[in-house]
Amino acid sequence: MGTTLSSAQREALIATLQTRFHNTPALHQAIRWEDVLVKLQATPDTLAILYAMEATGGEPSVVHDPEHANDIVFMDCVKESPANRRSLCYDEDARRSRKANAPADSAVHMAQTIGIQLLSETQYRALQRMGTSI
Repeated sequence: MGTTLSSAQREALIATLQTRFHNTPALHQAIRWEDVLVKLQATPDTLAILYAMEATGGEPSVVHDPEHANDIVFMDCVKESPANRRSLCYDEDARRSRKANAPADSAVHMAQTIGIQLLSETQYRALQRMGTSI
């Protein structure tokens, strides 16, 4: 991603992530905040990516990921798509094929720009099931 955060931005983001972590234990029952914090402090690029997710209206949170069960994984857990993400095509081919009112961007391109991956179908369904329990 390449964005360098100021210490104030890092501290504010970590505080937001910690609050979200503690408010949503059903998303990550076997993960400790201390382990998350160690990972965040060791990977400044991860913090920059999470900051970009927040800046686009997202709410990244630690989630147990069935595809990466041994990793600390962040997913966007915002309940409703943020306004600037609602009018996107899936990818560039779909965007270009629109005859009228083509959106300015695609979900794939936006994800690549931020430095994240779109969820797989398995991840999406698991997140939806977890969302009903929080």
